[in-house]
Amino acid sequence: MFDALAGAPLNHLLRAQAWARAALQPHAGKVVCLRCLPFETRLTVLDSGEVAPAVAGVEPAVTLTLTPGLMLRIAAQDDTAWRDIVIDGDTALAGVIHHLWRHLRWDAEADLAKVVGDIAAHRIAGS
Repeated sequence: MFDALAGAPLNHLLRAQAWARAALQPHAGKVVCLRCLPFETRLTVLDSGEVAPAVAGVEPAVTLTLTPGLMLRIAAQDDTAWRDIVIDGDTALAGVIHHLWRHLRWDAEADLAKVVGDIAAHRIAGS
């Protein structure tokens, strides 16, 4: 269940940024496991550079283990949080995930403009 919930917003961000999809494409077919006990999310990197819920039983290429406190630091965009994540497996893929974490941003104004128009979205986002 969490896999589908994590994949949809991530794919929304990836679709808006060609460079991000291009960064993930060399890792197509690999499974990423994000673990923050008691929860775990497994996503497969697709050929397109997007992600999909992983097939059950497939071993992850990389597992990133976080604590709840570390999740709060990440949400607060603490740049030092990454060094406290436990990484098991493919460090090249973990490096790509780290790069995406640091640089991939949601353009809320662009999404809002699709609903209310450019001028209103700009005013709302600017306030």
